[in-house]
Amino acid sequence: MSAHPDRATAVAIARRFLDRMAAMDYDAVTAMLTDDCVVEMPFSPGPQLHRGPAEFHAAMQFVPDFCSRMSFAIQNDAYDPETGRVTLEYTSDCTRTDGRPYANRYVGLWDIAGDKVRCWKEFYNPVLLA
Repeated sequence: MSAHPDRATAVAIARRFLDRMAAMDYDAVTAMLTDDCVVEMPFSPGPQLHRGPAEFHAAMQFVPDFCSRMSFAIQNDAYDPETGRVTLEYTSDCTRTDGRPYANRYVGLWDIAGDKVRCWKEFYNPVLLA
């Protein structure tokens, strides 16, 4: 028996993760993480690496001060059953708390272990954050 879920399940987990991020429900996002998870945002202007659910949860507390509304649209997905890695290409459509729009393009990598996220890496254009 594989430690990794099938493609449909793994992609659904990554999509649910993004849905919860868009809802800014960080308690629900954190509940999806393994205890030893690693979250990495290499182009983030703030901390780029978060170890464990609590550290990630604390790091996300700035988002409601930045965006009042957030949504993601997924353009493409891929899955590697050998590693349990889901790759999603997606865009954001957000409204900043000052009323200005914020839109970006992303590539996200989710390493799925059972029904949890063991690792999430998100790549985006940091220039658009300004």
